[in-house]
Amino acid sequence: MAALFGDYEVAKKSGLFDPEYYLATYADVAQRNIDPLVHYLEEGAREGRNPQRDFDSAFYLEQCKARGEAPENPLLHYIRIGAARGFKTRPEGASASSSGPAQTAGKTPILVAVETLGVAGVADGGSRLSIGDWALAAAPIVEISAALDGACSARPVTDCRARMSPRSIRDAMRPDNPGSYSP
Repeated sequence: MAALFGDYEVAKKSGLFDPEYYLATYADVAQRNIDPLVHYLEEGAREGRNPQRDFDSAFYLEQCKARGEAPENPLLHYIRIGAARGFKTRPEGASASSSGPAQTAGKTPILVAVETLGVAGVADGGSRLSIGDWALAAAPIVEISAALDGACSARPVTDCRARMSPRSIRDAMRPDNPGSYSP
């Protein structure tokens, strides 16, 4: 029962379940006079029902199958894993509502502010990166700065989606190469 309540909160907070759509599409659920999200979580997902107009469960499950996965609930899988992996909620070119939440779901960047960052050499010649005192940022990060041995370097961030490889992080942190941040 605890899992149901947890799943209910996750689905509800995501905004990706549309109870009005669900009741209008599945008249049998409306006739039973039960909470549409409870029905979806207990029965609808297993039956292949769509949680909203912009979420094609069969299409989503095909993507999962192609990657060797078989989630019990496509919506919960998308919220917890699929969006971060770039899974789509409907085929390209399929009609979508003009403001459906699935259009922006999975595209919200995760922004992180890091208070401390360290790079240390290890015995095998590699490097170890340590990050401390991090927090999620509510707005795009516009500058990244790093200080090592009192020397500070900062560079504007032109693409918040850029990812740094361990090598570019190590190079950015070299005290003899200030300002060498490169995404």
